[in-house]
Amino acid sequence: MAAEPASPTAAASPRGVQIQTVEEAVAAAEARQREAEARRLADEARRAGRAARPAASRVAQSAPSVTAAAPTGLQPVPLAVPDSPLPTTKAQQLAELLQRYKADAISPQEYHAERARILAQ
Repeated sequence: MAAEPASPTAAASPRGVQIQTVEEAVAAAEARQREAEARRLADEARRAGRAARPAASRVAQSAPSVTAAAPTGLQPVPLAVPDSPLPTTKAQQLAELLQRYKADAISPQEYHAERARILAQ
């Protein structure tokens, strides 16, 4: 004759351990999940430690130990830059035209027509 489980809720786990109640089964499943999570976190920490160590050693090796001081007697020479790419006469004409436009001495249409004429010269 075959032996029957002690209670109708008893079941065998994959590891061959008898679990007597549903609460025990839930507790065992939660324990397995916690263990798996702990292993996963430990693996991630180990991988992060491996990745961090070579990067830190590379930074330490590539850093120069002594830096050279900049020469104190030399000053940078400023470059000669023209004030405007337009000839002085065009720039002056455009400035005067803009002043007249801002003072409402000419209409927007007159301003744009005169500006186009000056730029076309």
